[in-house]
Amino acid sequence: MNEEAVKLAGEGKAAEAVAVYDKAIAASAEDGAGLAVVLTNRAVVLITLDKLDEAIADCTRAVKRDPKYEGAYQAHAKALACAGKLQQALDLLRSASKEQAFTGLNAVIAQLAAEQALETAVAKKDPARQKMNEYLNWLKQRGVDSSRVKVRM
Repeated sequence: MNEEAVKLAGEGKAAEAVAVYDKAIAASAEDGAGLAVVLTNRAVVLITLDKLDEAIADCTRAVKRDPKYEGAYQAHAKALACAGKLQQALDLLRSASKEQAFTGLNAVIAQLAAEQALETAVAKKDPARQKMNEYLNWLKQRGVDSSRVKVRM
């Protein structure tokens, strides 16, 4: 069922994907690793639907099921950041990186730290922020790791 839901989400059918994930979770034998992946995948789709509280709850549950699944931490941080909780997202990732020795989280931590610095330095409606976001999106579209971009304002 997980593969079917992934395919639906990839086709932009988020609501249908969530319904399939719901069935997969209901049918699950509550095994740690497998359920953690399904919960995380559903959370990612829920984020696209702007159902952030549900996504955060799924990620919390996924981390409890499999504390060694790095993807659950990444999705959890993304949901928190989308909910405007950048500091909480950073704290979560730093803690996971330290406790679980996840080296893959370092780039995400750097990106969130840069977003947090921008958040505090420039007002949301400031034209400079809008231009910077356009520039970072332009870099991202070209495959550039924007977490390594240093911004001086």
